[in-house]
Amino acid sequence: MSMINAGMMTKTEALRMALEAFSQYVRSDKTYAAITAIKEALAQPAREWVGLTDEEVQAMDSGVNSISSFYAGALWADAKLKEKNHG
Repeated sequence: MSMINAGMMTKTEALRMALEAFSQYVRSDKTYAAITAIKEALAQPAREWVGLTDEEVQAMDSGVNSISSFYAGALWADAKLKEKNHG
């Protein structure tokens, strides 16, 4: 992968790239720790995105009739999705 495409790579691709680079250098305690951390991160299963259920959406005031209520709904949805996807 060229450095030109580096801005478009996924986290997994970036970790694999870092692991390959670290593996080529003389080993130090910090290098071993970094390699171990990268391998552990790559071994973790990808988390599936959890969206809002119909019931959760209906629980929010459905009367979005102004900018302020739309904003309040957006903040509510943001908080709810963060809670569901990040613990």
